[in-house]
Amino acid sequence: MSACAYLPGAWTGVVCERLLALVGPDVEQSTVATLWDVAAAGGGVLDALVELPDEARGAFALVTLSGSGLLHAALRGDVEVLIGTSSGMRAVRAGEESAWTEVTAHDVPQLTLRAAGGAPGSRSPLPLVAGVVLAHELRATADLRGAAPHAFESLDDHEGLTIVTGDLARLRAGIPAPAPAPAPVVAAPPRARLRLSTGLVVPLERTVLIGRAPQVGRVAAHELPRLVTVPSPSLDISRTHAEVRQEGEHVVVTDLESLNGVRVERPGAPARRLHPGEPTVVAAGEVVDLGDGVTFTVDAGA
Repeated sequence: MSACAYLPGAWTGVVCERLLALVGPDVEQSTVATLWDVAAAGGGVLDALVELPDEARGAFALVTLSGSGLLHAALRGDVEVLIGTSSGMRAVRAGEESAWTEVTAHDVPQLTLRAAGGAPGSRSPLPLVAGVVLAHELRATADLRGAAPHAFESLDDHEGLTIVTGDLARLRAGIPAPAPAPAPVVAAPPRARLRLSTGLVVPLERTVLIGRAPQVGRVAAHELPRLVTVPSPSLDISRTHAEVRQEGEHVVVTDLESLNGVRVERPGAPARRLHPGEPTVVAAGEVVDLGDGVTFTVDAGA
């Protein structure tokens, strides 16, 4: 990151080369010192955090940056990370019961680490090159003028080629442009909603990961899924138990190799267990059972 700033507050902000961290007031000073020492020595900050006892970690948002432009964020507790994307800032928050939530992204132009609640006072952000400060919010921007625009990994393969914006521009350069034709107007399918037995209603505006402590793997910043944390006193529900997404008019549920599986029940028919890793269409009226008394149904969009 080429420029950093902070808003004063009650949390502790740590900024040094390739590391931004915002840790809660309950975090021990020795933990802050450990983060600083490990980062300054070029060590693995996340590895050092894992080795600390649970009571020493508390709430935190921690972001490391590699030389290749890869951002790795980990957060826990009442804090959020806002990641700049081509469509604006996308907020990532930790699940209430999760050990922590992790996400990765490439070539992020803007980044904000923010504690919950309003910032004390109305002061303007103060510049910070490196150091440890009392802060409510950390902000960072990067100079990506030399990087390809939207250099995200594509999930679509076309005859062995991974097509991204830069590749398409080069391919089009040698092809005469056809006369533009009026594009037919196709109405997007209405968005479905998930109704959980916990009372939560989740619109399927993007992919949803459900579990007792869901985590995000490596994914482009503009494709960040929504994480939905559900209670599981008996630990029957895995940390990241199931994925739900909308494909056209259909809602697809995938068992993410969970320990106790995902079952789908239709009135008047025996329950069926989904095959792990196999996307399955779930219709309105069917009940998806994750275990430990947690279920959800699908409401067709209106």
